[in-house]
Amino acid sequence: MKKILINSLIMIFVIILGFSFKSGVAKKGHDKTGSPLSNGKCFNCHKAGKFGVSLEMKMFEDSTEVENYEPGHRYKLKFHIKHTGNPSKYGFQLTALNQDNKSAGKFENIPSGFALRKLKGVDYIDHTSPRSLEFLNVDWVAPDSNLGDVTVYFGGIAANGNEGTSGDGGAVNSFKIAEGASSSKDIEALSSGDLFVLNGNPAFGVIILDNLKYSDFTYRIISRDGRIIRKSKFENQKSNTAIINISNLNNGLYFIQVISGKEITSKSFVVLGK
Repeated sequence: MKKILINSLIMIFVIILGFSFKSGVAKKGHDKTGSPLSNGKCFNCHKAGKFGVSLEMKMFEDSTEVENYEPGHRYKLKFHIKHTGNPSKYGFQLTALNQDNKSAGKFENIPSGFALRKLKGVDYIDHTSPRSLEFLNVDWVAPDSNLGDVTVYFGGIAANGNEGTSGDGGAVNSFKIAEGASSSKDIEALSSGDLFVLNGNPAFGVIILDNLKYSDFTYRIISRDGRIIRKSKFENQKSNTAIINISNLNNGLYFIQVISGKEITSKSFVVLGK
């Protein structure tokens, strides 16, 4: 009798939990995306039943699929809950975080059936009711420059619609977006000062930054297609010259950016000799 009572109480709790989260989990103070801020994952409650679930995200600028962001540009993030079986309802939660685990960029044009919610100062997109579609498209405006990589963390549910959490399926995933620029012209335009003179170009193993304006600065090496392939700091330089080893780079065109405060200088260089 006692065992039956305990099982009944567990079932009632599961049903209540299902009803409480049907309008979104951020509203109840939960991050279930698998991010570093998570207090669990969506599939911890919506235990796998009939549905196998995997998640996919793609990013588009206009009609072109991209993997890097250019500061301040608008992108379309497209999410898809892939599944086996025949679920009747779906749920989503997502957030975009910088390397300090704070909100990165801005979500706009939130689709019907979703809400922008804050949880401990971080922005989340959360469903407000069970969805009949396995897709979600949302606009994201990239943050200002010099923020570095952004990671989108997202969780998804495929549910049987029984108002509980059993017999469902869930998954979490993440998508890292590197800061970049869309073209060589854009990269070279990112200059607001003359912070250094570039020597050793064409480069054979090293490049030399001479006449450095500041002793503390960050530098980034960027590929021709806008990918940030290295980022590092120099602090308390005693010389106004810095030597950077680029022996691991393949032959081709690259850019070196030096950033100090709000000033930034970009210069191109060519790697030869491999």
